[in-house]
Amino acid sequence: MEHIQKIKQENQLDQIELRSKLADLKLNLIDGHVHSLKIDTLIDTDSDIIDIKPHVDKNKKTLLLRFRHSKTNTQLLLTDVSPYVLMYFDESFEFKGASFSTKTSSGNFAIQTQSKIILLVKLPLSFDLNSIIKLDYEN
Repeated sequence: MEHIQKIKQENQLDQIELRSKLADLKLNLIDGHVHSLKIDTLIDTDSDIIDIKPHVDKNKKTLLLRFRHSKTNTQLLLTDVSPYVLMYFDESFEFKGASFSTKTSSGNFAIQTQSKIILLVKLPLSFDLNSIIKLDYEN
C-alpha cells in the first residue's frame, strides 16, 4: 500500500509530497528494448531547491523528482549522495542528459538544472545511458 506523508524542508515554506513504493517506470531504449525500474520514492514539489540526502539510504535505489515551480533553474543539493546517476527529462519525458554524483572528493556538491523531471538511480546501472530515448511513467 502506498505510504504518503507531507514534510516541510528546513527553512522553506514549500511542502514536499513523498510517496514510497510506487509502480514501475519504463525507460525506452534506442534498440527498441524497454528497461523497467521500480520507483522507491517520488518527490513532487513546488520548491526550486531540494536537499536530496534526507531522501536516500542504502535501500533506496530509484528516486523520481518532479518540480512544479515556474523558475528557470532548480538546485539539487547532493552532498554525500553517492553513488548515483541523475537523468534529466523534459516535460514530454524525453531524455535530455545525465550527470553523476559519485563523491570523488570532500566538500559540498550541488547541481543546477533546467529539467523539471529528474530520475536518480543508484550505480552501477544495468543499461547504457547513451541508449535512453524516453521515460514512460504514469502518475
